[in-house]
Amino acid sequence: MNVLRILLPLSIAAALVFGQSASKNVPSDQLKQSATVVLSLYQKLVAHQPSGTVKDAEMKDYLPYLSEGLRHKIDLSRACLADWKQQSLYSQVKEGMNSDAMFFIGIGNSPISFRIEKTIPQKDGSLRIYVRLTFKLPKYPPWSQRVAVVMIQESGLFLVDDVIYINDSNWDDHPKDKPADRRLSGYLSAGCDGAHWIGSRLPNEPTALAQGLNQQVVARHPLDIPSGEDWKVFAPYLGKTMMKRIDDYSACMEDQDRRFGAPDLKPPGLIEDGIFSGSNEEADPRSFRVERSEQRKDGSVRVYVRFRWEVPPEKPSFWRVADVFLQEDGRYLLEDVIFLKDEYHPEEARLSKWLAEDCDGPRWVGYPIKK
Repeated sequence: MNVLRILLPLSIAAALVFGQSASKNVPSDQLKQSATVVLSLYQKLVAHQPSGTVKDAEMKDYLPYLSEGLRHKIDLSRACLADWKQQSLYSQVKEGMNSDAMFFIGIGNSPISFRIEKTIPQKDGSLRIYVRLTFKLPKYPPWSQRVAVVMIQESGLFLVDDVIYINDSNWDDHPKDKPADRRLSGYLSAGCDGAHWIGSRLPNEPTALAQGLNQQVVARHPLDIPSGEDWKVFAPYLGKTMMKRIDDYSACMEDQDRRFGAPDLKPPGLIEDGIFSGSNEEADPRSFRVERSEQRKDGSVRVYVRFRWEVPPEKPSFWRVADVFLQEDGRYLLEDVIFLKDEYHPEEARLSKWLAEDCDGPRWVGYPIKK
């Protein structure tokens, strides 16, 4: 399929969008052609409103916009996820947490509109085209986020080679701690070795598993249930029981939002909690140390982990959790996290109880629904 045949009707609009973005180093016809590609791609995304796994017919509509390298990465990623689903240990995976809709957007929701803001030529000859996406969910006001579409030349055409998900969060107080922008290429390759899922290659020893799990916790600071790239990284550590709890919790939060959600109310659940480390500052540990492991009579193994949080000039704080691992089909997997009692935590808490709070399986049974 000839990409120019698709894009020619948009060339005038592209010229208008990029009229003030032209660079002395990039010919205007190249800027116009790259803008046309991005305009057409995001118009299709808004029209299709994809969610979950994109159907093959829809994916064919997107392929003419993509570089050969990005097409190959997508093929490998889809093969890897197919390999994942064939492994019985991960049968509880929700498609929404590994959504093709995230490819060009960065989150599982689909945008209702978009606006191209600017283009910035790069030293390697590529272009970065910045796009502001607007989203709207029932009962909530609209919000926006930005992506930077990386364009490269192939056979005389500019095509999409990657997408950068811009982190516009305010980190004025601690700018050095601001997470780096993530990329589509990182999402596609997370948890994969080419076309093969690497979850079964994790160490089968509880202490080593806790070490690997918490290295990712410190690096990624996941809040609530991980999604996208984070989900692909953390899911291999989780056992069937934990997967089922997460599925039920996610369905319960959707039920609550559908029946009771309101834009002026803070939603319930774990949106400010690190499910592997704790609440508030504990969701943002800066380092950790595995202390010891303990075999329990029920066959489980508890691995005790000490976290540290510190932002100068404040004094560092420390707290401990116990990662609970249990064997399933001959492999140790995470079944629970215990947030241990100490001078700052008067009671022991468990992730399993957090996930079930105010829920009866997938049903919300918390505070009453306003009529």
